[in-house]
Amino acid sequence: MGTAKSTITRVETLEMGAKADFLNKAMRLFREVGVTVDLYQLDAISILVEPKAVLLAKSRLEDGSLKRSDRKKNPPAESLGGRATAKTV
Repeated sequence: MGTAKSTITRVETLEMGAKADFLNKAMRLFREVGVTVDLYQLDAISILVEPKAVLLAKSRLEDGSLKRSDRKKNPPAESLGGRATAKTV
């Protein structure tokens, strides 16, 4: 998206408002993957998620190479009495 993660976080947590170019870019990216967001209703926001968007999300969630490095599964640690232990060399 070309936007810093910290900026996205601030917008998500309502710490700051989204600028028009940010909002336009996000809406375009959503449409490209099959998600339509209608912000123009007076009392609601309508979100339409096409089946292709669900399939894309599922495949990305299952793709281990896309996980953050600190979230990737490591081989199981040796354990002693149910507690993980560090190996001393």
